[in-house]
Amino acid sequence: MEIKFIICAIVVLILENLTNCYIDAYKIKVLNKNIRHGINFTFYAAVTGLCIYFFHMPVAVSIVFACSAFFNRQITFDIPLNLRRGLKWNYVSLDKPPKAFMDRIEVRVFGYNGTAPTVYYGILWVLTSTTLFLL
Repeated sequence: MEIKFIICAIVVLILENLTNCYIDAYKIKVLNKNIRHGINFTFYAAVTGLCIYFFHMPVAVSIVFACSAFFNRQITFDIPLNLRRGLKWNYVSLDKPPKAFMDRIEVRVFGYNGTAPTVYYGILWVLTSTTLFLL
């Protein structure tokens, strides 16, 4: 797998995340609407799948890329969304339980410490992305 295709696919996912965070921040702040997490997940999974398909990624690369995409999402969506909403970068929802499925898991594992999951996801994103370049 050529590195330029991996980089291009990662950039596509980052751009999708940033676009989605701006839309969601607008919905929350301006329109006072809830985020449709299932729709966001389905769209992101579809974009990830399209990257795998169009860049003809082999199975092993596809699996690592999908994991990398998941960790990428936690960094390049959550942090910009929090900042766009005027919150701290490591904000954790105070809802008990949080509405988003991943937020519920993070609160269960890390408590209300927003820095810990970000560091965890960041390390895993670097490791999976590095693995992509080595495959």
